[in-house]
Amino acid sequence: MTSLVALRYMSPDYVITVGDEINMRKPNSSIAYIAKGHKLKLRTLIAALLLPSGNDAAYTVAVNVAR
Repeated sequence: MTSLVALRYMSPDYVITVGDEINMRKPNSSIAYIAKGHKLKLRTLIAALLLPSGNDAAYTVAVNVAR
């Protein structure tokens, strides 16, 4: 659902800077190994949230869409 909402409001080529939202994930949750300060296209973050089920990527996308 996060990826569908994101693509409705943002271009796949939109560049997102990863922020403190990656600290929102719970311990032992699935991650895509992104780090604060990384600059990634939305399309890359969506792949990171779908393929390894990266909660760090999911929080990053969700927070940036909400902004």
